[in-house]
Parts: sequence; structure tokens; C-alpha cells
Amino acid sequence: MGEFAMALAPPSGAKAFAYPLGIATDALCRVYVVERDVPRVRVYGWTHAPFCRALPAAGAGVAPPAVPTGDKVPPAVAVVWPSAVKLLRASTVRMKVRCPFERCRITSFGKVRVAGKVRWWMQITRSFSLKAGEQGTVTLRFRKASDLRAVRRLLRRGGRPKLELVVSASDAKGNFARKRTVVTLR
Repeated sequence: MGEFAMALAPPSGAKAFAYPLGIATDALCRVYVVERDVPRVRVYGWTHAPFCRALPAAGAGVAPPAVPTGDKVPPAVAVVWPSAVKLLRASTVRMKVRCPFERCRITSFGKVRVAGKVRWWMQITRSFSLKAGEQGTVTLRFRKASDLRAVRRLLRRGGRPKLELVVSASDAKGNFARKRTVVTLR
């Protein structure tokens, strides 16, 4: 048994998998999927090789192999975004973050927009490092207490500002990845 790395979907325009029976990889990071009742093998590949990295067996207690020298691949980062942000009740925004393949440094910020214009900024309470596969929590707060009060006044008057959340990850080789989402504040 291994560790979950990613989900595969059929290529654009192709039918869904009928009954996937086997999966294999090769040295060029291609993934082969064989189906039980369909006489075909589907092949997936990545344009930014080497994307795939061997993962240790579950419970082995060892980290994935180090990223090779000269690696130009951005770190993979998984974020569990908040389903709703209710700043009338809470003063912070929290997100779960994980770098599945390698150690990474996490930073983050948020921008509150009213009518498309940035009005207030949220910042991370602390930047931190995560080991490969480890999960952490990002906490954003407003830079000034007066900014939180202003957003709460706007929400009480029926305004629906948008909050853009951004999470960034950087690895030991200086590669950088960024994920973002936009939520309506309540």
C-alpha cells in the first residue's frame, strides 16, 4: 500500500473509466490505466518532468526522496479552503495546507474587495515550514483591528464584499507555487 498522490480523470472528451483494473508507471512519469471490459490502455503524462516522485509505503516512517539538484518543478500544495467565511462571528480565517511530496515553506494573505477594489488586507499570523506529507493550519488576521471593524460594519449594512485568499508554497530549490480562491463574506 502506498500514499494517495493524485486523482486521474479521463482525458478531455473521453468517456469515464468503465472498470479500471490495473495501474502502472514508467521511468518517464507516465501513468498507464488498464480497464477490465474495454480493450485499451490509457496513458497520462506531464509536461513538467520529473513530476512523479516515489512515495514511501504507508507507515514506513521515512520521507520521500530528496528533490534532485537543478529541480525546476514547483512544489505541489493542497489547500482545504473554508466553505464560508463569517467575520461577524470570527476575527480570523483558517485553512488546512499540505505539501505531499517535499518540504515546503507556506505563506499566505487575503484581500477584501468591495466593488472590485481592494479595501483591506489580511496577513498570515506566521510563516511556517511543513515536512513532506505533513498538514498545517494557515491563520489569517486583519493587519489592523480597525480594518476588521470596518468590514463588520459593511456586513451589518448588507454589503457582500469578496475575500480573495492566496496560499503560497516554496521549496528548498527556490521553486514557487500559488493557489487562490474567492469567497463571499458573511
